[in-house]
Formats: sequence, structure tokens, C-alpha cells
Amino acid sequence: MKVNLAYKLKQISLEIDKNQASKKDFTNIHFANEIVTVSKEHFRYLTFWNFRERITNNTIKCQKLEGHLTNLCILYGLNMLQLDNAASCYECGYFVGGQPYSTFINDAIKLILKMVRPYAVSIVESYGVSDGVLNSAIGNSYGDIYETHLRWAKDSKLNHTKLGDAIPDGYMENVKPLRGKM
Repeated sequence: MKVNLAYKLKQISLEIDKNQASKKDFTNIHFANEIVTVSKEHFRYLTFWNFRERITNNTIKCQKLEGHLTNLCILYGLNMLQLDNAASCYECGYFVGGQPYSTFINDAIKLILKMVRPYAVSIVESYGVSDGVLNSAIGNSYGDIYETHLRWAKDSKLNHTKLGDAIPDGYMENVKPLRGKM
């Protein structure tokens, strides 16, 4: 991610040096899209870097938790590299050779997902997210998966009609007359 970002920044810097436009025109007209893209990449890299730093500064006492968070950090970094297929890494020569690194990145993502998957629900539940925010029956605080699904089915828009008879609105006016003609 660092190389990917650094190369994009270098390209913009070279364009600044070559371009005769004013700073305002350069930023707003000529290279606005590239600047926005690099800004997004920068925030993604900072997120990754801060996440990694928090894991590696030895404040996490549980080694298993540290391992799970490390896997999540790696997964985030790989996904960010996969967003643009690490194109800048190819352009600058960091990735070389005939083998496309996108397949390596994709294989690494699959491997990390296999490692994270058994612990995914536990990891999400460990943050103490309220049931109102995390709209899932699987990880709710009551553990009543089936009752939650039943409540959602009862509260579904399909079960609330104007006449209260569970026949979808518009069926009698639009669909039933057509059934008689078939």
C-alpha cells in the first residue's frame, strides 16, 4: 500500500512540476480526479497503518485476539491493494515478472478469510454493538435467532396491507382481472 500510494504521489508531483497552470486550475480542472484518488488512498493507508500500529505496540494482552486483529489488518490491506489491482506497483516496477500479482493477492485474501471466518461473529460481537445498529438475528444480544426472524416476518411490508387482509395492495385491481383472461 505504501509503494502504491508513494508512486501515485510522485506522479502528481511530476505533473505539478511540468504543468504551467495555476495551482487553482491544476487542482480543480486538470488533475482533480487524480488528487481525489490519491487522497482516498492516503486515508486508506493511514487507516491501515494506525490499525497495524495499535496491534503491534504490545498493548493487547491476549495473543489469540492479537492474531485475529492481525488477520483483519492483513485482510484490509490486501483488499485495498486489490481495489486498483496494485496498478501503481506494476508501473513503478515494484511488482515484476510474468505472474500477475492480482492472483497472489486474491489467493491471499481467500486464505485469510478461511482463517477469519470461524471467528467472525465473535469478533463482531466483542465490540458491543447494539442490536439497533447491527441489524442481524445471528449476533443479537438475546440469542433468539428464530424469534427475531419471526418478528421481522410479521413486521414485513408484505404483511401490512391497506385492507389488512394479507392480499398485496393492487392485486385485486391489477392481477386478478388478468387471471381470468388466461
